[in-house]
Amino acid sequence: MPVGTIDEKWRVTIPKEARKSMRLLPRMPVNVKLKKDSIVIMPLHKGADKRRGDSLTWLLNNPAHVNPKKLKALDLNNIEDEMW
Repeated sequence: MPVGTIDEKWRVTIPKEARKSMRLLPRMPVNVKLKKDSIVIMPLHKGADKRRGDSLTWLLNNPAHVNPKKLKALDLNNIEDEMW
């Protein structure tokens, strides 16, 4: 079983094996539930696809990784036309 740690600021480190399995990303919102003697951490997604996680949908809905200058340069009408 993978082991995480708690640092001096009460942050929990999630082991790499668990992060990869759940397809977690930095700054991804999670739901924390208390159950008797356990703490359950679950990715917070609306309509999450349980087979593959929902990392891609989360990224598309939270484009913090996109450079705003490059975003302005995109021709969204052209992209939409190419999709159809």
